[in-house]
Amino acid sequence: MTLWLILAGIAMVAIILLVAPLWRSPKHNPSRAAFDAQIYRDQLVEVERDADRGQISPEQAATARTEIARRLLAVTEGDAEGNDNASAHMTAEGARDAARASRRGIAVFVGLAVPIAAFGVYMITGSPHLPSQPGLEAQARAPVKTPPAPGEDTAKLVAQLGERLKDRPTDLRGWTLYARTLASLGRFADAATAYQRVITLSPQDAELRSRYAEIQIFAAQGTVSPAARASLEATLALDPKEPRARYYLGLAESQAGKLEEALSIWIGLESESGPDAPWNRLLGVRISRLAARTKVTPDALAARREQAAAKAGKAVTEAPRGPTSEDLKAAQSMTQKDRMGMIRGMVAGLSERLKSNPDDLAGWQRLARSYDVLGEAEKARDAYGHIAKLRPDDPVALAKYAASIARALPRDARIPKELMEIGDRILTLDPRHTGALWFTGVARAQTGDRAGARERWTRLLAELDPKSPQYADVKKSIEALDKTGP
Repeated sequence: MTLWLILAGIAMVAIILLVAPLWRSPKHNPSRAAFDAQIYRDQLVEVERDADRGQISPEQAATARTEIARRLLAVTEGDAEGNDNASAHMTAEGARDAARASRRGIAVFVGLAVPIAAFGVYMITGSPHLPSQPGLEAQARAPVKTPPAPGEDTAKLVAQLGERLKDRPTDLRGWTLYARTLASLGRFADAATAYQRVITLSPQDAELRSRYAEIQIFAAQGTVSPAARASLEATLALDPKEPRARYYLGLAESQAGKLEEALSIWIGLESESGPDAPWNRLLGVRISRLAARTKVTPDALAARREQAAAKAGKAVTEAPRGPTSEDLKAAQSMTQKDRMGMIRGMVAGLSERLKSNPDDLAGWQRLARSYDVLGEAEKARDAYGHIAKLRPDDPVALAKYAASIARALPRDARIPKELMEIGDRILTLDPRHTGALWFTGVARAQTGDRAGARERWTRLLAELDPKSPQYADVKKSIEALDKTGP
């Protein structure tokens, strides 16, 4: 079993990062295969994020994972069936097929992952998975839950990935995938060890450091150890606004008996979070409980919140109301057309709110995903573009923007200069980004820059398993360039 099949199998049960697209041999149009595979991988990432937040049930997540991974494997296997009579010429068909693949992949996700009414809830309200206040109190007090034990096949796949990574000590995406997989399986101590490798490879990534700290806390059954606190402080030294680290630092202060310090940290985080931030409700419960423990009256707490909001440069506003149980019951009895109308109205409301809060990263991410699922490619592209402006040094954000540009291209369009420039920017931040190496090579081949395409694809070969069909496909593409001239 190749590393690609192992990664595809792992994706059925764990969060995966943005990894290399798959390519068909020239006969089957490598650009289309790459975009097909990338779309399915993006869907798996979103399913895992939603399942991790509790926004869809484990059963829904399992169903979505299985079907999307099956289609991803089908793309992989289809890639391996090409023969040596492939055409030597690059065409613009990849961009055209990408748009069709996007619509087809979106239909799979909508049909299998979330009923359409539930989608409207979790995509727009931010945290519909959270119960009413009493339920939230119980959730806030509950210990860290260990996921069910993985099946024998899953355990075997994880073990195989771990073995392969021993020979790939600098594979950042592979190690990150491995760490998140172990965490999703409840193997927190092993995940922490894997995350140590991850942050060694990417020491300036605040988000990865905050995830490492979180896993250290999970491994200690919810206790913030001195080592975890050191990780939190290292995260905040890189990014003082990193929300996960700020939340857990407040938890550390609370566990240390420094309740006033914890309350200040959490109120500050709340004041700087967007109205649709998924952690708002649970954070509000934590603040209320801590205020009660420190004898802070409701009026005094409200005053502190207003003061923190003013300091953050914004007025305190009431969070947007999510659909009630009556709304959901009504949605279930609606026709599909009416449900779509309701969802589009909610998406329009989110878009309108973001006009007055342009720095709400979580809100823009939710809006972009909403447009993706609704099939509004141009609006999704614009939303991903805004996210890229908010996170100009984040290769993942830039890669999502690049993919959204490709999906919005007209049927006969070639890869535009803007897309090539974004790919070059991604490679500046992550020189081994396989997706960017591939499509910037395609773009150069389309413009007649054979030397540039050859350089990108030669670098790409160094990142691929020589025994994989993808390696053979890229090599054939290079040979095709050589046949057409220097």
